[in-house]
Amino acid sequence: MSPRAPRSSPRSAWLVLVLALAAPAAVAQSGGTAGGAGGAGGAAAPAADEAAEAAGMSVVATIDDAVDQHDPVKIKPVFETLDTTWPRLSQKTIKRVEKSIGAMFAKLKPRESRDVDTLGDDARNGRFKPEDEPDGKSDNQKADVLDCYHSAIGLLYDKPDGPSVLLPVLKLPHVKTWPEVQVLVLEGLGYREDPALAKEFEAYLRHESTLVACAAAEALGHLRDQPQDVRRRAAGAVVDAFCAAEKASEKEAGKVGEDDEHPARRYLSSITVSFREALTALTQQTLAKPSEWRAWFDAHGKDASW
Repeated sequence: MSPRAPRSSPRSAWLVLVLALAAPAAVAQSGGTAGGAGGAGGAAAPAADEAAEAAGMSVVATIDDAVDQHDPVKIKPVFETLDTTWPRLSQKTIKRVEKSIGAMFAKLKPRESRDVDTLGDDARNGRFKPEDEPDGKSDNQKADVLDCYHSAIGLLYDKPDGPSVLLPVLKLPHVKTWPEVQVLVLEGLGYREDPALAKEFEAYLRHESTLVACAAAEALGHLRDQPQDVRRRAAGAVVDAFCAAEKASEKEAGKVGEDDEHPARRYLSSITVSFREALTALTQQTLAKPSEWRAWFDAHGKDASW
């Protein structure tokens, strides 16, 4: 059967806009394009300069201060500054910036997710109201926090230390219950096309959120140009998760009536497109049902090439 190119996920489009902002810095940091001054071999990254260092430390101060004030709107613009100065920062300053961004993910949460102890006695006694805050801002800043996270991921996803900063974000308690953030991290890291991250993506293929499971499958699909052994492992993991969802749906069908809720069937339906497209990218096959993918993989999974 002829191969079918995976279709772009609609929810990926809004991440791509932010990821695109980081592209110029990534090119500059690698020494330019083949047609630029760096030449085909790539020149060394420019040395850190005083102006960039000062800007970098100013950004660190802004992030730390905004986190203390719980002001995500104040942080977002600094990521654009970082994007333009990053190639000229020293490794010491880069580490300091990454530390501040990591702390931002851990400490800057939607207000409803924060530990009530951080709000004082009035909050613990139920007397706290959003208008009691000194700045008068609403207690629910989830959209602003998500937008801030979004920009930070767009900045870091392709940086050398991107995974070491972003992977711990997935383990944060408030992020574990926030699928939108998990999706952003998985999608961003997926664009690295890094086989070393495959196990991290595989761990989310059976996530209870279909958004997260699909993002994990799509991230693995980006490994399409990797060696056969890498693609074989990734495809096997996707097939296993796909078949597990099908089995759960079949088991559910024997226990509930047609008029009852069918969460397992809805789950399978929701992941089908993303899982099939990831498998097509990895194997160059076009199959439909999980059972068909299982039969093909059992017969051809160990082939020298696909």
